Amino acid sequence: MKYTIIIFMMIATVAKSQKLEQIQSIVNQTKDSTFYKQQASLWQAETEKSPKNANAWFNYYRAVKYGNYTRHIYSNESLNKIMDKMKAQIPNSFEYNYLMYFNGGNNIKYANYLLKAYKIEPENTIAYPSLVTYCDIVGNTKLQNEVLIRWYNSGVYPSWKMYQAYNSLIGLDKTAIIFSNGDNNVYAKQLIQANQKIRTDVKVILMSLLYIDNYYKKTLKELKLPVKFENINQFAKQNPKVGGQKFMNLLLAKRVEYIAQSVKNTSVYLDNSGIEQVEEYLKDKLYLEGIVYKFSEKEYDNIAKMQLNFEQKYLLNYIKFNYQELDKYSSQKHATGNYISFLSELYDFYKLSDDINNKIKVEKQLKIIASNVGMENEISELLNE
Repeated sequence: MKYTIIIFMMIATVAKSQKLEQIQSIVNQTKDSTFYKQQASLWQAETEKSPKNANAWFNYYRAVKYGNYTRHIYSNESLNKIMDKMKAQIPNSFEYNYLMYFNGGNNIKYANYLLKAYKIEPENTIAYPSLVTYCDIVGNTKLQNEVLIRWYNSGVYPSWKMYQAYNSLIGLDKTAIIFSNGDNNVYAKQLIQANQKIRTDVKVILMSLLYIDNYYKKTLKELKLPVKFENINQFAKQNPKVGGQKFMNLLLAKRVEYIAQSVKNTSVYLDNSGIEQVEEYLKDKLYLEGIVYKFSEKEYDNIAKMQLNFEQKYLLNYIKFNYQELDKYSSQKHATGNYISFLSELYDFYKLSDDINNKIKVEKQLKIIASNVGMENEISELLNE
């Protein structure tokens, strides 16, 4: 009898662990490969039981997609097979049309599918990121503003991302340009610009799109700059010894530097989220001012700007909370780490200048952030504890 109970409990536990779950975007929540493999099997069974269930197909696709990603499988073969089955069962659904665009690598040649998905379900926020980026590429500001307003009013976009976007924008010089890396960093800025009318004078450029020749040329045209470094193949011939990701980083750095050096009476900044790709080539011209770097050919007192941002401009209450209970992959938890370099420099400055009050304020926030990102030892060493 004892063994029967144990076996029953084991079966119940397995059954519980095999419950269908809505697959969240990997940007907001990442699980391990075992989870995605299990969910893929469950959602596949659901599509076989209810072949017209668009939600089941959508979650099945996502589970397979993210499972492949966590196992470093980059072939689209399994995903293409899912899309073929979706076409046969639900060709006029939002899910099929959105995923056709997504599965095509967000290539604008599949834009008709994306636009059809939006027409079918204009209130479905899943398509909004792709729509905003598509509008960036083709320059459709009317549609982009429409989507940004819907997105903001939906209330689904995390407020902490908009706080961070606010801090990225608020300390910039008038009519500045900021290069922002990572879709979510850009979306948050665009959302508060379009809806809260905050720093609408600032031009936000998505760094990852600068690899795309058409977007790069469109950006130069908007800035009224002559075209340079426009042809990737030509640039490759000029740099035959540089390959792979290093080549792409070099191309990106050259395009960013060209814009920064060519615009007149305009300050140029980079989010610290985009610094890694170009730092090797531009590090001597980048000055930390907070959670952004300013491009400058000449040295200047960037500590004064950091002080101004910390003491008067930045909204910092949202990083004072302890995020220990969040999922270990939470982007919110790790995004607070963007403040470490900035606050570390300020801590040293306040310590040397004997500004006890601000030193204590910085110290408290550094400790909370260090706990969030697992840097307690490093921050304790900085604080001489």
